[in-house]
Amino acid sequence: MTPPAATPDYGDLALVLTGGGARAAYQVGLLRYLAREFPELRIPILTGVSAGAINAAHLAQHHGTFPQAVEELTGLWSELMPERVFRVDPMSLARNMARWGAKLVSGGERNVRVRGLVDTAPLREFLEEALAPVGGELTGIDYNLHRESLRALAISTTSYTTGQSFVWVQGRDIVTWERPQRRSVHTRLRVEHIMASAALLSFSRPCSWMMSGMVTGASV
Repeated sequence: MTPPAATPDYGDLALVLTGGGARAAYQVGLLRYLAREFPELRIPILTGVSAGAINAAHLAQHHGTFPQAVEELTGLWSELMPERVFRVDPMSLARNMARWGAKLVSGGERNVRVRGLVDTAPLREFLEEALAPVGGELTGIDYNLHRESLRALAISTTSYTTGQSFVWVQGRDIVTWERPQRRSVHTRLRVEHIMASAALLSFSRPCSWMMSGMVTGASV
């Protein structure tokens, strides 16, 4: 069996931002330290999963310097409240719980569309405000790729129907790979990729912009 071709290694610095809301907030603290101590720092390869995908996407597509990107990211996290992630009003929660109850009582036979215990529409609104996509696409990534301040951004997700992990990559000189239950896909990243990575199975609404829904990604 011929091993897959490797993406060329140019010795670039890479940063992996893991999932978990608290961890992602701690990441911002570390990034602030790095920006303060190493203002000229350049991190051309970024990868993130779940809440870490939000941080990675922000850094990858910001048009300014590393300290400027971190400062803006700090402001975003300081404004982030539960109601900006999912609907927490009693009516929305009760409506979703009633749908789940009807689905469970009927044994799944009733035609009740259930996508998650909470409505994550506020998270999409937050991301569209924070990342300023154009037609859903994160155009700042392409901008930074062309000016060579960025080499690649990778976002991890998992298909809840197959259990297969996907790593969505946008970058230069990318060689895709495939392994058992894991594969990479070279694409143009969109808000939907971040939403898919941040989704939690059953709790929040999985992203269904592909034939199989995507939920928070596994490390690969």
